[in-house]
Amino acid sequence: MLQNVVTLAKKKARDIEDKAKQKDYILEIERIESDTNELINDTLNRTQSHNNQVRNRKNKNNSIINHNSSLGIAYTYAKAENFTAMLEALEQIEGLVLEKALASIANALAEEGLTKTSRVTFAKALQILHQEAETPFLQSLALSDVVDVQVSTEQNDAGRNTISLAHQIAKKINNPAKQVIAMARIAKGLFNTGSRKDAKAIFDSLPDIVKTLIIQAERVNSFKFIANTQVEIQEFTAALNTAQRIEFPEDKAKSLGVIGKALVEAGHEEEYQTTFTTALEIAEDRVSFMEWLWVDVMCEKAIAQSFIDKKAAIIILKEVSEFTRIHGKQRDKYFSKIARAEAQIGLIYHALKTTDDIEDNLDRLIALSWIALAQFEQGKQQEVLKTLTVALQTKDKIIEDKQKLIKALKTIAGIQVMAGKGEDAVKTAEKILTERNLYLPGIASWLVKIGDKENFKCLLIPCAYNVETAYQMCGLIARLYPEQAALVAKAVTDLN
Repeated sequence: MLQNVVTLAKKKARDIEDKAKQKDYILEIERIESDTNELINDTLNRTQSHNNQVRNRKNKNNSIINHNSSLGIAYTYAKAENFTAMLEALEQIEGLVLEKALASIANALAEEGLTKTSRVTFAKALQILHQEAETPFLQSLALSDVVDVQVSTEQNDAGRNTISLAHQIAKKINNPAKQVIAMARIAKGLFNTGSRKDAKAIFDSLPDIVKTLIIQAERVNSFKFIANTQVEIQEFTAALNTAQRIEFPEDKAKSLGVIGKALVEAGHEEEYQTTFTTALEIAEDRVSFMEWLWVDVMCEKAIAQSFIDKKAAIIILKEVSEFTRIHGKQRDKYFSKIARAEAQIGLIYHALKTTDDIEDNLDRLIALSWIALAQFEQGKQQEVLKTLTVALQTKDKIIEDKQKLIKALKTIAGIQVMAGKGEDAVKTAEKILTERNLYLPGIASWLVKIGDKENFKCLLIPCAYNVETAYQMCGLIARLYPEQAALVAKAVTDLN
């Protein structure tokens, strides 16, 4: 099957007229073929090894439980679902690797048919592993958030102390992909607190860490994050150099679009034109099989162009609209992006008209949220309320897809906050029953943005049940109470 696909791909590649591109495509196909064969062989070897292990697993689990009395006691407590006592018993075993013991107990419970109890025990093991692996990463990000607050409120000395703490904690991160993200944030904090030389040293060291990442997508995401962080501190030359390291052309084009928009906002018109020319060349070269990329880059360019010439920006969006009507394979998503761009440019009426062309209710709702944001930023509260009414009607039509409904609820909550209905936003948040860690901090951040302390507090307890959201809320607390930022930083370093 693989060979058939490779043969067909090579045949298609030979039809490419540009010989240089043809050669590049064939080399890439051969590389993918080699990597895939290696992956298949590795998988077969692992499968054989796994099968050999499975044959003796039952006897091995029973042996572990029977020959270690303390572990046996812990197993008994787990069987009775007394997990606190189980953990206390395990703590008495000298030199024990806790997560391995929990996994052994979970396996033994499963062998006895106690699958529910086994799942809970194993979940506890995963939770412990997750917390141990994530804590330094989450702490360093939370402290970086606090530094942002301290810098914005001119608490520079405190900010320097906080970023120093974050730096020390980040050194404990074992996952290189996460360490890159944490260190990029720390470099930004150092830059903003006046330690620009130290910030540059960290940024210069990050590519070497990224090179150690085996998974290509992790390398791509790491360089994208570094480039975006460099843009935030207006280190545009460094950001452009970082973007050139991005291996996926589509991600490189989108990153260049972000940089181009920031360049024009900062008044660098010539560099903006050059950057978007490169981004569009990448997008247009792939428009036949990646038209969404062209739509993304063109919409981003229209937003950027509006800083120089609003009429030219409107012409760009008209071109994207015409393309979407004639060729668009994902019309609703494209029209939603066009409406977003129109709203950001300030063309609220046009954006509302564009939503009439969107049939998918979630895509339409997302477009309405961008319109509400533009109205909110312009201080048009009554207009936001009108948009909220339309958004609620749109949300009520999303009934067939639970995943879409969750996203819709998060979007509605954001619009409700913008409309001054924080209490309603909290009630909407309470209806989100799954993946709360992905959505609640976003709603909380909106409450912080408008200074709604009372309703923000209502989300503190729901967010405390997940370690990731708990740390995210620390950064939001600092934004809401900037005078307490140093105390928040101390609390973050003390959390376990």
